[in-house]
Amino acid sequence: KVQASKNATISAKELLYGLEILIHLDDVNKYNAFFKYVINYPEYEEANQHDARIVDYYYYYYHYLMRKHQDEEAFFVLQNLNQAQNDYDVYIYSPFVELSLASNFYLNYGYNNTLQVIQDGFAHADKIENEDLIQMYYYKAKAYFGLQEKQKAKKYAIKCLKVRVKSMYKNLCKAMIKLK
Repeated sequence: KVQASKNATISAKELLYGLEILIHLDDVNKYNAFFKYVINYPEYEEANQHDARIVDYYYYYYHYLMRKHQDEEAFFVLQNLNQAQNDYDVYIYSPFVELSLASNFYLNYGYNNTLQVIQDGFAHADKIENEDLIQMYYYKAKAYFGLQEKQKAKKYAIKCLKVRVKSMYKNLCKAMIKLK
């Protein structure tokens, strides 16, 4: 129990063990209590940067913040998750992380960042499901379209259309091709 100890060093060490237990319990109320507690002690997170399990911590923390509609903080945590995956060369949440970053980058930080994280997603993911693949092609096409590289945009929009899955992204790719 992370909260049981009055010793900050012990509590910090137990942070990731507490999360592992919560993952297995799969209880939303306990997740909420856990992260409400953790928010008050950012030094615990910092103390665990050397542990590869921090990747899971960031993943679950990101989802907690998104459920609480704390989008800016969630984006910051998502960037930490991406960095932790890169630091430990463990991409268990790819291409989810890259797609989430691409969506935010496209809206807020520009097309080149979007292209980079999508490319990272292709490189990091062992297997890409069709639902993710179509989104990756869509964001790539959209970024190229924003950069005025219409041929490349069309190339990825066509790839998007060839993915065998029903998705709103397929309709968005069709619409993008018609804009040219």
